[in-house]
Amino acid sequence: MKQSPDERHEGHDATLIGREETLQIAERARKPSGSTVHQVRVTLELTPSSESHNGYVLRDRFVGIQDQHGEVVEGRVVGRAGRLRWQTMVVLIQDPIGTLRRLGATVHGPKHDRFLYLSWPASGDGWGGMRAKIQLRYADPLVPQIVAAQQPSLIADVTDRMPHDRTPVPWEVRDLAT
Repeated sequence: MKQSPDERHEGHDATLIGREETLQIAERARKPSGSTVHQVRVTLELTPSSESHNGYVLRDRFVGIQDQHGEVVEGRVVGRAGRLRWQTMVVLIQDPIGTLRRLGATVHGPKHDRFLYLSWPASGDGWGGMRAKIQLRYADPLVPQIVAAQQPSLIADVTDRMPHDRTPVPWEVRDLAT
């Protein structure tokens, strides 16, 4: 499992998981005339537990965000409660008729249902391939706020996410410039 980016530079975009690859993906993407492109910092936070959920234990540093190459990047412990945090970049491309595309090094799935993967083992012995989808479409109603922000950030608490969970993820938008 890869180490999370260095937390000494927490506010700097270079710490975003997959930042450079995401920028390359966005550069290569087809953008119809009149499209707008928005770089969005996405933060997932999780409070680890020693409790078992259907046989899966979400313990300190055993949960990771998965990139498109299958590499899993461990969470960074923040705060006194030992919350795990992952920060990545997603590029939103909105065409003139409002169609939205989500691109990034940690973005998975078909065009109409893009998501991030949280991955963890069934036991502490290794990666068993269990993943929970963190669906980005639930942030679509927040696009006007994202567009209005100078430095948009989408934040979600994913503490109770489990494999095959399809309940909506409650997203929040913050402007890091304010």
